[in-house]
Amino acid sequence: MLHRINLIITIICLTNLIFASILTPNIEKTIQNAKNETEALKLINDYISQTDDIEDLRIIQNYWLKLAPEESKLFFKTLKEKNPKDIRYKYLWARSTEDSKIQTKTGRMLVSKYPNFEYGYRLLLTTYQKQLFSTPGPKHPTAQSWMKDFKKDKKYFEQYLEHFSNNETALYLMLNMLVWEKKVSDANKLLAKAVNSEATWLNWQFYTDYYMRTNQLLMLQTYIRRMVDTSDATKNLSPSEKEARFELTYLGILQMGEAYPAFQSYIKEHPAAMDNSQIRQMLLIVYTKQGDINHAYELLDIMLTAPNDYYSWLVTESDLSPLRDDPRWQAKMSEFKRFWDLDSNKRKAEVISGKFSKPAPLWELKDVYGNNVKLSDMKGSIVILDFWATWCSPCKQAMPVLDNWMKNKMPKGVKVFSINVWERDTALAAPFMLDNKYSMTLLYGNNEVAKDYGVTGIPYLCVIDKEGNIRYEETGYAPELEENLKFWVDDLR
Repeated sequence: MLHRINLIITIICLTNLIFASILTPNIEKTIQNAKNETEALKLINDYISQTDDIEDLRIIQNYWLKLAPEESKLFFKTLKEKNPKDIRYKYLWARSTEDSKIQTKTGRMLVSKYPNFEYGYRLLLTTYQKQLFSTPGPKHPTAQSWMKDFKKDKKYFEQYLEHFSNNETALYLMLNMLVWEKKVSDANKLLAKAVNSEATWLNWQFYTDYYMRTNQLLMLQTYIRRMVDTSDATKNLSPSEKEARFELTYLGILQMGEAYPAFQSYIKEHPAAMDNSQIRQMLLIVYTKQGDINHAYELLDIMLTAPNDYYSWLVTESDLSPLRDDPRWQAKMSEFKRFWDLDSNKRKAEVISGKFSKPAPLWELKDVYGNNVKLSDMKGSIVILDFWATWCSPCKQAMPVLDNWMKNKMPKGVKVFSINVWERDTALAAPFMLDNKYSMTLLYGNNEVAKDYGVTGIPYLCVIDKEGNIRYEETGYAPELEENLKFWVDDLR
């Protein structure tokens, strides 16, 4: 499902990465690369005994609270009790409680008594960021319980910035408050200061979220055009191709941000944009989300007037569920299916045109029973590899499709392996496969095998021929996966 673009979430994530001690990069890297939860906890316990730096401890605490929250809370509570005068440990204890009231009270005490202690401001003000600025506005019912405290603590946002004028977290929090209060002019001035300070959080995600939340759509268009014009990926595109890239990006952001009136207004002013099949798909979702079912079916009629390959997307896209409850749906899908079947040879030719050949890197990996499985033993079989992780949403879309194909359409002489990679806790993989009754053979991968296969994103699927060469590959989930599997395997057979 598509969700409203949310600057708050971005801020919460990025402020955790802004400050770093000398040790911090090592902490981040090693814990993130841990093979499983047990190894990660061992690393945490090793690091916690090596440092008393507040930023190191804060980073360790982030991971510890996720992996073993009660153990982490007890540690920092004990640390505070043993060092009652150390304000660092008061901060870390309050933070570990994950109790917004305790955090607000402790943060208020810290900034009042120790105005030069930067972490006190963070503790107090990020509470409002999470609890208040995630609401639509001051008058919203969910905001009311926080407004009384906010009115008396609001002064600390400016005090934070006064004491730490170029501090990235201070700039971030102040900017977030101004956006929430809809003080766009003041927010733009503060943004200019952040630009002059070269704040590290000024990136694509920030700018698109910021211009959406402040409803500065002309600024958003300008920013996207600049990015399209200066990107290495578009340097060889013609002006018309760059314009198409801009429209697709801009309208995609409007759709994901649920700025539906702005989306439709742009289409009305630029009707040629509808020549793009992806934009037609986005508009169909916009109509459906707004409950405008009749206009959605009128658009389906338009989509039928040109050669199309919409069928697979129409029957799998979750955002179109309300359309499927309409009595017109089955008849309309029969028409799309007819077009889909007529274009089968054309699609097959396009899929097969992506064929290439390179030796598949050899590997030896463990299966769920601890047995060693070697690629070198698969000669004479077509081998399909699916790199995945339990946290990966597109992987979870692809796996049932792959499983269904195996159970109902897979010919003899084909072996399919789901290689679990980039998993924080590999113990999650086997229960996930078992609960879903998947037919793929689970193998436990590692960073090395993912790197050898050039995996930059998951799911990553590749098809290896009988001689051990990779002939087809695909990154991400596409609704056409089941048909592509047929085309790939039929060709290699």
